[in-house]
Amino acid sequence: RIYGNGERGVIRTGGEFWKQFNELRHVRPVTVKKLPLHVSLDENVHPYVTVSLWQLENKVLSQEGEIACKTPDNNAPKAAAKLLSWMERNGHNDMVFIYGDPSAAKRSTIDPNSASFYDKFIEVLRRAGVKVVNRVARSAPEVALSGAFVNDIYEHELYGYRIEIGDHCKVSIDDYMSVKEDQEGKMLKVKVKDKSTNITYEPNGHFSDAKRYFIT
Repeated sequence: RIYGNGERGVIRTGGEFWKQFNELRHVRPVTVKKLPLHVSLDENVHPYVTVSLWQLENKVLSQEGEIACKTPDNNAPKAAAKLLSWMERNGHNDMVFIYGDPSAAKRSTIDPNSASFYDKFIEVLRRAGVKVVNRVARSAPEVALSGAFVNDIYEHELYGYRIEIGDHCKVSIDDYMSVKEDQEGKMLKVKVKDKSTNITYEPNGHFSDAKRYFIT
């Protein structure tokens, strides 16, 4: 990755959360199919709003794309507009299923219509004529158990399912290789501080969370 593609290298230490994710085995070229699009979201203002794009065919869970919506696009309406642009570029006009962190489904006390993050995101898609189904769960999947579940699919193709990550999903791949595991089997999310803005945020784990929300 470093010498061939000029990318930042990631050293395997054995403490990774996605222990069974293998870049050589699970990363490959993918193409957008004429099938529903599964969009998994993680609502974080910094470093970006996470939009993870998946499709399912013959028990193959395929990550077709990623959209890391950094400022000034790190809000629900602009992230949804980015998704619409992605769909147009890739010729996708099928229905869309939405997944994500249930905490973002809470009604807002700031918005005049008490709309949640998902309300605003879905509204933009529906105004554009996209058929949307909200599949956000009532509660978030337990981190250690859901991580082990996805790792079992990576390693053993549990229940006949297989995971493929598009080779162009560079931010996601880096996230899957970089995020570490803590002593309780959960994701170790180290916080960093941006010296220019003084904003503290978690650089890793967002696309990993989006993957858990969708697959579980």
